[in-house]
Amino acid sequence: MPVQNNYDVVAHPVFFMIGCQRSGSNWLRTMLGQREDLIAPHPPHIMRDFLPIICKFGDLDDIDNLKILVDHVCSLVERNQVPWQDKHNRDMHFDRVAILKGSIHAMDSLRHVQRMEQMGTSRKRINIDTGFVEDDLNASTTEDIVGGEYYLLAIFDEIMNCYAKANGKKIWMCKSMGMSQYHDMLLRFYGKERLRYIYLFRDPRDVTLSFVKTPVGDCHPYVIAKKWARLQRYALRILSETEDLVHQVRYEDILLDKATQVSAINEFIGSRAESTTLRRG
Repeated sequence: MPVQNNYDVVAHPVFFMIGCQRSGSNWLRTMLGQREDLIAPHPPHIMRDFLPIICKFGDLDDIDNLKILVDHVCSLVERNQVPWQDKHNRDMHFDRVAILKGSIHAMDSLRHVQRMEQMGTSRKRINIDTGFVEDDLNASTTEDIVGGEYYLLAIFDEIMNCYAKANGKKIWMCKSMGMSQYHDMLLRFYGKERLRYIYLFRDPRDVTLSFVKTPVGDCHPYVIAKKWARLQRYALRILSETEDLVHQVRYEDILLDKATQVSAINEFIGSRAESTTLRRG
């Protein structure tokens, strides 16, 4: 059962572009962002940057600690190197209270799903009075696995939802390519009903040559190749376990026939919401 967002009755699918950077991901992101119903912002890498330090925020069941985390994450996004703007080209400023409420709502939904799963796998005992097998209500339940990392994911999700809403879009795509390493979390949070991946890949030799020209990030070919291989392993694991959630596209194929490849991706995303605005030539 996927987690529902707090402002829309319909739980739309969510899309993550995976693979490795320098594979045409920004080019593809901007093309897909032309859809009337999809927003695909430049990624601030929330999970990558905050997950390693999530323990420093303390017990996130404490509302004061959670407020601090929400403020830090919102501040990161608001200061992204490529500004996030609404449909009126105004820089985004996120309502901390709304993000807090939305993330708490998502966590409550996730914990409800967990309790339902625990009830479905509850221990059994034989009632000595009736002789029937029944649930052992006194048996200890499984440990709560919904920890601080899920609070961070819930905040990320609510920020993406609010950004989509501010731009009049119904669905969003995250271009933080390393999100593939959090597949288990994403699958538990969104469920197979909503989670979707666009797996973009490119010849690693060209990826390496592209990386060494950039002013930031890794610049040694050996380090770049190791990173490329690691990210492919994450993506290939997802492909092997949940193939129906993934659409594969090769950068070189987009260069050869952009219209066909982008059309196939749009078909994977789903029918487009047609604009009702009249356009004058």
